[in-house]
Amino acid sequence: MFKDCLRGCWEWWNQRSFKTKCFSVLTAAVILYSPFAPKPTPKPEKASAEQHKEDAAQQQEVAQQQEAAETQEKVVKEAAEEKTAQDAKETEDLQNKGVLLTMRAVKQTLRDPDSVQWIEAGVSPDMKVVCVTFRARNGFGGMDTGFGVFAGGRFSQTEKVWNTNCHRDDLVNKSNVVFSVNNGYASVD
Repeated sequence: MFKDCLRGCWEWWNQRSFKTKCFSVLTAAVILYSPFAPKPTPKPEKASAEQHKEDAAQQQEVAQQQEAAETQEKVVKEAAEEKTAQDAKETEDLQNKGVLLTMRAVKQTLRDPDSVQWIEAGVSPDMKVVCVTFRARNGFGGMDTGFGVFAGGRFSQTEKVWNTNCHRDDLVNKSNVVFSVNNGYASVD
């Protein structure tokens, strides 16, 4: 049967012109080597024990790499948090020092520096303004309320400077410093 089919094809081929034969060959080549022609699928190989070991080793290596990346990310995050906490502590220390220096400047202007009682203190977030209020004995023996402002690199006790710099909503309350100084835990001197 196959011989009959082959013989029929050969007879058909011999009856055609040269031009038709070339066209037939080109058409067959395009069909066979076309990117749209179906590609033969490779037969799946049986997985061997070695292949399973390699796969397991690769999976373990990937898991170790992921764990190392997560550990590194955690360390970086902890370092950033520690740096942020350290920066916050340094900022608070600078604010407290600014309040103490302003208190010292106020105390140096008083007639009776030992009579001073601090009421409140505040610092701007950028630490360029420090405001303190206090009570102290005046020259007649009575208690007066006053204020001191450190702003623009200068110390002042004028009402104009107080009104310009200290009537703000963003001042950081430093009542902890006031408490410490009033109770002898910190010294202005």
